[in-house]
Formats: sequence, C-alpha cells, structure tokens
Amino acid sequence: MRTPKHLKVSRRFVVEEIRKRRGYGNTSAYLVQWKGYTKPTWVEGTLLLQDVPHLVRKFESDYSQKWQKAFLQQKAFITKVTKEGGILVF
Repeated sequence: MRTPKHLKVSRRFVVEEIRKRRGYGNTSAYLVQWKGYTKPTWVEGTLLLQDVPHLVRKFESDYSQKWQKAFLQQKAFITKVTKEGGILVF
C-alpha cells in the first residue's frame, strides 16, 4: 500500500549511545550513535536534553567520573615524582 503524498511520514531515530561531547554550556554538542546506523553524528545539546535527558545526564556523570579519576591519577604521579626529586617538564 502506498502512502498518500499529502501525508507527512516521519522517522523516529533512537539514540543507542552518546560517545563524546564538544563545546560548553549552551553551545554543547554530543556525538550520538544511532540505533541501526553505523556512523555517529553530532547533535546540538539542547535537542538531546529535550528528547533523551536521562542519557545526557548519564553521559555527563560517567564523563565527570572518568576525568576526575584521570586528574587524581595525574596528581598522584606528579606528587610521587616531586617527592623523589624528579623534574617535570610540560
């Protein structure tokens, strides 16, 4: 059966995973992996917050924990090297 031309057919895209974030605050965008598609795309943060706020909150929580852990590991390394009399060059 064919769809009449006057009817608008909309597709529903399902977010499988949020992979990355770029930008800050109101200018944030997220790299979204869509269910059933191979290539992720960047999506404006405000749009995702309207449609899938729970996934954005989960990503932000995981992202925050990941970077906090990396920061603490780096801080522990610098402290260790400094105490041993090492020289740090950045």
